[in-house]
Amino acid sequence: LSPRVGESRAQRAAKGVGKAEPARPAADNERRSSVPRYDWFEPMNTPKPALRWLATLAGWTLIGLFNGTQTYVTRSYLAKINWIPVYSFTLLDALVWALLTPVILSVGKRLSPSRIRWPWALASQFVASIAFSLIHFSIFVKLLPYAGYYRAGPGSLFRTLLPTRFQLDLLTYCLVIGIRQAVEYYQQVRERERRASHLETSLVQARLQALRMQLQPHFLFNTLNTISSLMYKDVPAADHVLNRLAGFLRLALETAKSQEVCLQTELEYTDRYLDIEKVRFLDRLVVEHDIQPDVLDALVPTLILQPLVENAIRHGVGARAGGGKMWIRASRKADTLVVEVEDEGKP
Repeated sequence: LSPRVGESRAQRAAKGVGKAEPARPAADNERRSSVPRYDWFEPMNTPKPALRWLATLAGWTLIGLFNGTQTYVTRSYLAKINWIPVYSFTLLDALVWALLTPVILSVGKRLSPSRIRWPWALASQFVASIAFSLIHFSIFVKLLPYAGYYRAGPGSLFRTLLPTRFQLDLLTYCLVIGIRQAVEYYQQVRERERRASHLETSLVQARLQALRMQLQPHFLFNTLNTISSLMYKDVPAADHVLNRLAGFLRLALETAKSQEVCLQTELEYTDRYLDIEKVRFLDRLVVEHDIQPDVLDALVPTLILQPLVENAIRHGVGARAGGGKMWIRASRKADTLVVEVEDEGKP
């Protein structure tokens, strides 16, 4: 919302820019830590650890099926092979990784750069990658005979597969840790955005509250002075102003806890204020409304029109000996709500 002062006709206008949308819920005030907690054994985005374990198992199973299909299709071009040993090999490899994933994520949390310095984190992850690759490879080789794999010639399966499988295991560990770090970084970014949005909302609320504290006593004192003057001249008029003031304050109390109200409520609030001011200016104050019906449900900040109208009366209508005219307009331009207050300016 940015007030605009025109040069011609001393135009004082305010254009409220915002989407005409339904009321939004209040901002979440729950306090959270600056760094989101990420632990495999703690609830994160799923209700139970068992569901996370099942999701991990299903993910690794899909990876094993994909690798088995890729291997089977590649080798079937050279010769006819049995698909059972191929899928047994890839699924066994994926199953061992599924068993180690919770431990890897837990260790990855403790070695995260958000907890320790980058050089120590990189060095620790390098050592952990070698350790977990050797653990995975050892368990995998121990279980291979149960899947039907044996070493036909001299030597052991461990020495035969180590040169090729160990590098692949290192890469797999790095991918798991990389995914975990990406998720943690994403959560941290979302948390910072949420906290920034919360701080921005709090700042707007503080500004609106300060505006109310500055404007409402000023208006109240002026109205009480008007009533005091009318008591000696026109008692019915003083009674009329008192009734209007009571209605104005009642509406102010009803909307005191709301940061946004619909435009129709804000216009009603402003009309109560203008009814009081018309008693002071009599026929010198003329107000014309040009409000499009389809914008009455649009949201605007509470008490946004009253200070603008008061400013227009003080520096425009009130500065003219013969009074003046004021215009209040509200219209829609695409998805933008435009609210304008204009007066004739100083003579």
